[in-house]
Amino acid sequence: MTFQLKPYNFNDFCLSYIVFFSIVYQAIVPIGFILWIALIWLNLTKKPINIWKQLKGVEVWFIIYYLLLILGMLWTDNQIFGLSKLENKLSFILFPVLFRLSKINLNLRTIFSILLLGLFISLLLYEFIGIYKSIYYPVIEHSSYFTGAKFTVFMHRGYFSLYLIIGIAICIARILNKKELIIHLLLYSFFTIGLFQTFSKAGVLCFIVIHIIYIIYTIINKWKTAKKKHIVFLTAISMVAILFSIKSVIVRIDKTIFALNNIKLEDNNSVESNQARLIMWNTSAEVIKDNFVYGTGTGDYNDELIKRNKRYQNQGVVSSELNSHNQFLNTFVQLGLIGFLILCAVFYSYFRIALKNRDLLIIIIGVSFLLNFLFESIIETQSGIILFCVLFICGTSSELKIDTLKPLKK
Repeated sequence: MTFQLKPYNFNDFCLSYIVFFSIVYQAIVPIGFILWIALIWLNLTKKPINIWKQLKGVEVWFIIYYLLLILGMLWTDNQIFGLSKLENKLSFILFPVLFRLSKINLNLRTIFSILLLGLFISLLLYEFIGIYKSIYYPVIEHSSYFTGAKFTVFMHRGYFSLYLIIGIAICIARILNKKELIIHLLLYSFFTIGLFQTFSKAGVLCFIVIHIIYIIYTIINKWKTAKKKHIVFLTAISMVAILFSIKSVIVRIDKTIFALNNIKLEDNNSVESNQARLIMWNTSAEVIKDNFVYGTGTGDYNDELIKRNKRYQNQGVVSSELNSHNQFLNTFVQLGLIGFLILCAVFYSYFRIALKNRDLLIIIIGVSFLLNFLFESIIETQSGIILFCVLFICGTSSELKIDTLKPLKK
């Protein structure tokens, strides 16, 4: 991965820091925002500063979403939890404003390279930690240190699998564009192994989806121009990857079907992932019925879900204090129909710009987030919020536009 030699400034450093440590170690990411705010005057944009006129697309919807969170405090009983959510989601208003006020010399390719570097170092670190624990703490079965929650020690495995998927998509895009073929093939392989180590259902589903998209894209758009052996090579790799993952998908589908057929939505103590999700989706739907327009409020959604599950005697999910495990449902519970529509508007605006630009990689990043939103409440923690904001804003910004993947033909 090569970085173009350009006169990078302090804002570029802060953005790079945020992207890198959002993957490697989330706890120190706020330092990047603090430095950016404190020293933004060093590299202000040369354009006349009229922030409201400069905001575009998803940036506007992010800010509206945050303002609705503030408004939701008016009908919130749990003010402390509500304030923690406002702090937690500050990136929705902070990043768009900083981005628009700053002079940014980074391009999208460089940002993606920083993300790949962060993923590589993180995954390598997790592997070394797994080896270390296996040697010095052999009481637990060795393989458990290399899979699931015990593997991704600094980030929830669902979030890490999402970013691995994005890393895999970037690698495939660069392979198609013949950019440093060997390096990106090795990274692709390393990230794929890491993805399956996470045991993430949504990750495996995304893995299959993006490969199918790339196969269709390659056949339709590159059949006449690319060497046939390259097309065959990519298709073969994709098919092997899909076949490799299909067994895992079948097992998970079987478990899901079993859960659907045997689920008890009340008086259920299970915390098994499939049953817990189905319970939380049902509970969320029931809470939404009673709070359809405005929601339960910024700080009360978790309390309402727990209260409802206590009434239903679902002690497993109560003890775990689970959220909706679906971001659209979680937002609907919290902010009602208005919040749900604003979140939908974020995706609509993003995909409208990505499709207009015919940028396949940006489309795939959006699809990856969308699929994960269906299985996890991604933007309820910093691990999901920051990169969601960064990638959605940077990916649709004309200022950072670069040929990440040769545009789809009209």
